[in-house]
Amino acid sequence: MQDLYKNIFNCSPHPCICHKAVVGDDGHPAEFLFEASNEAFNGLFGTPSEKSGCQIMKFDDKDDFDWFSVFTSLWHGDKEICVEHYFPGIDRVMHISNYRTDDNIIVTWFHSLDKQARVNCSFRESRQLALLLESMPGIAVQGYGSDRIVHFWNKASEEMYGYSANEAIGKDIVDLIIPANMRMEVIDDIDKMIRKGEGGTAELLHLRHKDGTFKPVLSHHAVIEYPTGYKQLFCIDVDMLPYEKADEDIRKLSSAIKQSPVSIVITDTSGIIEYVNPVFCELTGYQREEVIGKNTRVLKSGLVSSEDYSELWETIKNGQIWKGELINRKKNGEHYFESVTVAPIVDSNGDITHFVGVKQDITEKKKFEQDLIDAREKARESDLLKAAFLQNMSHEIRTPMNAILGFSELAKMPGTTDEKRDGFLSIVIESTHRLLGVVDDIVDISRLETGNLMLKSNPIRLKAFMLGLYEIFKNHTYGDVVLEMPTVDGSLQAATVSFDSVRMKQILEKLLSNAVKFTKRGEIKFGCHKIGGAVRFFVEDTGIGISPDMYNLIFQPFYQLDMGATRAFGGNGLGLTIASRIVEKMGGQIHIDSKPGQGSVFYFDIWPDKSDFDIGFGDSHSFKFPEKREVYNILVAEDDEVNFILLREILKREFGEGALDVVRASTGNQAIEICRERANIDLILMDVKMPDVDGITATRQIKSVCPGVPIIAQTALAMSSDRDRMLAAGCDDYITKPIRRGLLVDLIYRYLRIKSSAGDANHHPY
Repeated sequence: MQDLYKNIFNCSPHPCICHKAVVGDDGHPAEFLFEASNEAFNGLFGTPSEKSGCQIMKFDDKDDFDWFSVFTSLWHGDKEICVEHYFPGIDRVMHISNYRTDDNIIVTWFHSLDKQARVNCSFRESRQLALLLESMPGIAVQGYGSDRIVHFWNKASEEMYGYSANEAIGKDIVDLIIPANMRMEVIDDIDKMIRKGEGGTAELLHLRHKDGTFKPVLSHHAVIEYPTGYKQLFCIDVDMLPYEKADEDIRKLSSAIKQSPVSIVITDTSGIIEYVNPVFCELTGYQREEVIGKNTRVLKSGLVSSEDYSELWETIKNGQIWKGELINRKKNGEHYFESVTVAPIVDSNGDITHFVGVKQDITEKKKFEQDLIDAREKARESDLLKAAFLQNMSHEIRTPMNAILGFSELAKMPGTTDEKRDGFLSIVIESTHRLLGVVDDIVDISRLETGNLMLKSNPIRLKAFMLGLYEIFKNHTYGDVVLEMPTVDGSLQAATVSFDSVRMKQILEKLLSNAVKFTKRGEIKFGCHKIGGAVRFFVEDTGIGISPDMYNLIFQPFYQLDMGATRAFGGNGLGLTIASRIVEKMGGQIHIDSKPGQGSVFYFDIWPDKSDFDIGFGDSHSFKFPEKREVYNILVAEDDEVNFILLREILKREFGEGALDVVRASTGNQAIEICRERANIDLILMDVKMPDVDGITATRQIKSVCPGVPIIAQTALAMSSDRDRMLAAGCDDYITKPIRRGLLVDLIYRYLRIKSSAGDANHHPY
């Protein structure tokens, strides 16, 4: 029977060939090996090589029929597969029938078809397809079969990959353009697409150029199966470099918008917000989710007119750019200024699709501009005040100077009676004190402006302190104005508090002078009372009063309620400024309660450095009071003859010729020697500026010899730093030149406990 079948096989007029499938572990054939062929096959195609395996199916170089795919299809469920194929080597179209036996033998029969017209039509279609693919600009197309050998390479492929058609055709597509790391994956994908007859999905790949660089391409594959059954794979590549650059530009633009230091908002044509950058969120306090989909009206503050908004919308809807400033509102309700530029975004047809707003926060800039305006206004006001001050100061200096010069000359004229001469000299003295007060005010305001005013705390009895002020001002009021006795709380009647008594006296003198000057009828009250741990001082009058809008102005330097040439009240305009600045230096603030025509109350609170009922005046000094005696020895260290005569005459006239023995030292060394030789010196008036040894050095040496003797420095130096140097050297107190007689008498009383022969009215026990 086997010989019979063999004879039939060999004698058949139809070509036939058999292959043996080599099946792998997965149950699918890995290769096909030649088994046998009949005489008809050998006569038509030639005798196959026994070792060629499946390669026998490639009958000539022009035949690219994919036998492997056809054979493997028999393992997908079909027992028979029939295809038609044109064989160029024999110039025939053959009907090919393929069968799979149970023992994995593939039997292939060939039947010649007389359908040349059909074949010619198929090839005409192939040529038309080739012409179409060749003429497609910018789209690279490569054609190859399951063996990956290129047989089509259009002009765009030459431009994209650098290989000419002659260089590419006949080469493995993998060797030409596939990077090494993708080779195995691509080979596997090609096999799958050929077997299935379906192209894969489009992929973004970076394929290799002839020069070794890599090109970004969008690659898509299509499988074309001809009527003959032959399958061809076409790879279609689109150069993505322009798109990649555009995408990079978009990415850069997006990053620039996100990282922009200004706020950026994109809306649709109705003003509905579609995008905001992070700066917008930081500035407004809104999160993206809170404003996306909302109208830009969410930012309106109500401080921009509807006309301005109408102009904005009219401008941008006409395709123009709008620039301006807006006041908007943050999420927390806070208002802010923005410099805004709004521009339309148009599409390729020129139609407006969106609006973009670029906005910069200029709130601080606006504040700075306003500060500049305010500063210029203040500078202008200051210039006016200074001009008025200079005019006023000229008047305040020249007026007492005129009196001093005029009445001094009158007192010297022959024939002037003693009574008139005494009157003239009283006017000279009063004018001199007035002029000195002007100079003191200028010095004090200079100290306060430069921060050179220093405070020195010392204990005082409040009741005695306030009574001393009363004695100064009780005879200075006008007409029927009454200065009432000071009001002191019961808890403060016997209290001793510690603060700078000199500056406190200066503050209250300024306030009382102000009250006296502006009160023409009624009464003036002043005093102090306890407020918690503080002492509240007040001065109340029934004068002209102050309107509330002037409260801050009256504390400015050189300001006066009546600034004109016809002003009814005198003064240099520094009194309240000095008082308020000193109070601030002491940790308080002057407050006002006043109405025009009803008077004023000025008050302030001071927290003393120390407050109790046991501190005595002498406790803070290094001296000790001398024993009671008939004659006290006073050393005056003064190099100037005139100043010494003045001091000696004041002391002898105030305390009597026999009460004091006044000794002079004209140099620092003389003062030191006198103290070493005489142990009975009771008090020293020490001039700071002297020949050879200055007063500060002399004080240190004298204190080392006579530590208990009180030393009062006398100096023309007005700065508080000079006072501190004197006190640090050992001086127990100081008095500034020109020396005021009353103050000198008070100091003598304080340190020697002797009273002036003129009575208590001439000294101030504080």
